[in-house]
Amino acid sequence: MFEQTYKDIEYVFVDDCTLDNSIGVLKDVLKNYPERNNVKIIRHDRNRGLAAARKTALLAATGDYVIHVDSDDWVSVDMVAKLVEQARKSNADLVDCNYYHTNNGSAVKSFKHYEGSTETYIKLMVSSTVLVDNRIWGRLMRRSLLIDNDIIHQEGVDYAEDFSVVPQILYFAKRAAVDDFLYYYRLDNTNSYTHSVSEKNLESLMKAHAMVYDFFRSKKDFHLYERDLAFGIENVFRTAVLNKKEPSILLKYLPGDYDNKIFRTYRRLLFSKCMAARFLGMTFYKFYKATRYRALFLFR
Repeated sequence: MFEQTYKDIEYVFVDDCTLDNSIGVLKDVLKNYPERNNVKIIRHDRNRGLAAARKTALLAATGDYVIHVDSDDWVSVDMVAKLVEQARKSNADLVDCNYYHTNNGSAVKSFKHYEGSTETYIKLMVSSTVLVDNRIWGRLMRRSLLIDNDIIHQEGVDYAEDFSVVPQILYFAKRAAVDDFLYYYRLDNTNSYTHSVSEKNLESLMKAHAMVYDFFRSKKDFHLYERDLAFGIENVFRTAVLNKKEPSILLKYLPGDYDNKIFRTYRRLLFSKCMAARFLGMTFYKFYKATRYRALFLFR
């Protein structure tokens, strides 16, 4: 990050009471880049989690745009320059790029930015399809859009913390992209949030879906996304079953006015103690979802 070809960068690092020497390493590395003098290192008074760290960083930033880079990933040296150039050229609120998944230092899979309409992008995202990603990292975002619309991570929602805010950002943002591979996302960090689906993580996942549901529920065009939001919420129950957890533990985190009428049969099957009934419910959900969203993705 310190070798970026773009010079006017404000760096904000959040020490969430890490138990390793990563901050010490950071300070040692920083000595090799005396020209990078706009650096903030903020320490939490206790370990508050990933969402709180992202929130702290956003509120401490002062630049026109922000970009999240996770501590275990790496980026091309010209990433910021290319994203900023596109932002200036297009006056976009969000500038995306292509990225790689990496394992043991090598790229193992490539991903292109999504080029379809924003409405379709949101529908594919909130319904929890695997056809698009909901990452917050590697995207240049106008800071004022986030602050003015109160799109800020909720402390405690650490699993799916990116999902909790990205659909909201897309709803307001003018989008653009750079058709280059600029970000490298590590898969081999087994300590990352995305590698573990515990009961706590399932609760966080449902809270994230509830946040997104409540956001769209307040909009005049809620009807455009209502069914897609329901697909996403019901998928959390399915995820619980797949991870050998009781789906009923998540009911208390549902939005207050959520209506699952189109999924009543599915829910009844999934909440059954009979494994055959649960399997039937998950098969019904998978078929229904594939039928709806494959066509939506292809004809975007």
